[in-house]
Formats: sequence, structure tokens, C-alpha cells
Amino acid sequence: MARERARYLVIGGFAVALHGLPRVTEDIDLAISPTLLNARRVLRAMEKAGYGTATMIRPEELVETEIVVCNDRLRVDLLTRPKGLAFPSAWRRRETRVVHGVRVHFASLEDLIAAKDAAGRPVDLADLVRLREALERRKVGRRDS
Repeated sequence: MARERARYLVIGGFAVALHGLPRVTEDIDLAISPTLLNARRVLRAMEKAGYGTATMIRPEELVETEIVVCNDRLRVDLLTRPKGLAFPSAWRRRETRVVHGVRVHFASLEDLIAAKDAAGRPVDLADLVRLREALERRKVGRRDS
């Protein structure tokens, strides 16, 4: 993604783990900037990463709807309009970490909470309790500093 200059944010289980709350997940959820240029970049990056199914997707389709791409190891959900997340503002608040030598952009803790709250699935609601506790610990830590 970095080589293609794609704008994306990791959300979902991997983002929950980044915020110190590991849990099992079967896929990676990526919120992506819903522009045609960015959709082209994301699809190019996915193809280069071994996701051949990305070649069957038109950028216009990706801008309009969520798409799932798979390879033999991992499923990736590409979401242009995840509930509770406005990409431009979430992008400004993103957290960037180096994972296995690669810079990866994650949704901030506050944005992840908003997205989980809006999604409302049982797994999201379970994550919400833990994420809100993590946010409270972070706030207490800042006050104590």
C-alpha cells in the first residue's frame, strides 16, 4: 500500500489488537479513502501483494461498495464507507506503526470506538467494552503525566 501511496486505515480485529487488546480475527478490515484515484492505488497494491481477485474489480465498483479480496492466506475486506467512520477526519487522526518493517496506518482508538459502536454486531459490542476501558486508561495516564 505504501508504494502505491494508497490511503487506508486498518480497522477491525487487527486494529483492536494494536490498541493492546488482542483477539482472534479471520480477516483484515481496511477502510479506504473513497476516491477513484485511491481505489486504483488500493487495487494495484492488492494485486502486487498476491491478491489476484483484485484484477477482477473495477475501481468504480470499489468506490461504490465494499469488496472482499482473498489469496490463499488471508481475506481482506475493503470498505469505502464503514459505519461510524468519516474517512477524511479519521485519516487526520490515524496512528501509524511499523509492523514487520512496513509502515501501517490504523484508525485511532476514538475512531475505532465510533466504528465499532455504529457496526453493532455482537463481536463489535464485545470489543467496545474493552476499547472504552483502554481509552479511559489512556486518559488517566495523560492526566497523571
